[in-house]
Amino acid sequence: GAALARTARVGSALRLYLYVSAIIAVTAIATTLITGLSPAYPFGIQKNAAGLLLAFAFLVSIVAPRASTVSLRWVNLLRVVLVLGLISTQSRGPMIALIVVLAIRELIGRPTRKGVAVIVAAALAMSAVTYVITEGQSVRARRVPGSGQFFGIGARETTYRQALTIWSHDRLFGA
Repeated sequence: GAALARTARVGSALRLYLYVSAIIAVTAIATTLITGLSPAYPFGIQKNAAGLLLAFAFLVSIVAPRASTVSLRWVNLLRVVLVLGLISTQSRGPMIALIVVLAIRELIGRPTRKGVAVIVAAALAMSAVTYVITEGQSVRARRVPGSGQFFGIGARETTYRQALTIWSHDRLFGA
């Protein structure tokens, strides 16, 4: 970052980041549509990492559109693509984090109607997708007993229980 600032290349770096993120987002969208709305792993990137990358790119497009030197007429299209790509990853953590960050930003700054509209639209879309994904996993887990361990929350609970069991054999140093 410091080297980019010293050489006055911040705009080029942010523009490249946003364009590469847009390519990843388009790939995620296409992957999700092709696979029957399954979570996207664009270019083999794990869905949570891809979601974080796209959420951060969306945030950059909100807080630094001029610094990125992306034409302002393309910024709104870029934002839509990034949000749809993020939704395609079905990565809930980055969606929720982005909603919280954008809400805090609006509360602290001087909100504009356009900025609020973009943030509200993105927040509603990501909230709906987060709910649908979580509810879908819960329904699948209830239909097939024991299958919950293979979905997001169930897998985390299973891993947590296994880690505690292993740790309990040697509480001082673990395993």
